[in-house]
Amino acid sequence: TYSCRVMTLKETTASDSVALQMGVPIGTRVYRSVIVHLEEGLAIQLENRYVIAALVPGYLEQDYTQETPNAFLSKICPISSIEHIVEAVLPSEKAQLLLDIDASTPCIQVNRRTWSDGRLISFATLTHPGTRYKLRSISTPQG
Repeated sequence: TYSCRVMTLKETTASDSVALQMGVPIGTRVYRSVIVHLEEGLAIQLENRYVIAALVPGYLEQDYTQETPNAFLSKICPISSIEHIVEAVLPSEKAQLLLDIDASTPCIQVNRRTWSDGRLISFATLTHPGTRYKLRSISTPQG
């Protein structure tokens, strides 16, 4: 059974690091959502997402307990390209608290950037407790 807790849903401005990841000037209006995704009541993912406000009107008005940000963005801005960077990390203090894990729990962190029609739409950091998540990928060669 899937559920989630929306921790943050607000408009803000791009900091140095967010601007760098999103390829926009510092101070650009962005939307930020922080959501804890749960399976059977157990936290399996901490999603920290930034969306370019000018390209995704209505982002803040969505009920993300009913539809994930990824599902909403895929409908509004069809995906043309995705970048994933996967790394093993130890959880930040905030991740420990929100995922209910301790500092020594290994995590899988996925940094995801998503483009629609050649424009970068969002940047998300997805943190998963390593004992609660498996990464699977299927590719179909072209040609």
